[in-house]
Amino acid sequence: MAKCVTCLSPKAKDLLVAAFPPLRQQIMAVATCSDGLPFRFCSRSGRGRSEYQEFVSKCLQEKKVKSFAGAPQAMRECAALWRGRRKG
Repeated sequence: MAKCVTCLSPKAKDLLVAAFPPLRQQIMAVATCSDGLPFRFCSRSGRGRSEYQEFVSKCLQEKKVKSFAGAPQAMRECAALWRGRRKG
């Protein structure tokens, strides 16, 4: 279970303030999510995903790998794209 909240969307803040008016100041002190998510909890490990992990995840989603057999080749292609991106 998450131990804290790192950000709330403006809409989530409004809903919480309406439900818990005495906590308005604390709710408004929480950072506002800039990525469109309604809220974000602190991670368990304390570390987020690396830039490489995010890149490969998006790359694999774009490739729409349909089977386990196609995954290694798609992963090699994504890794090559990452290396090319990092050099250039």
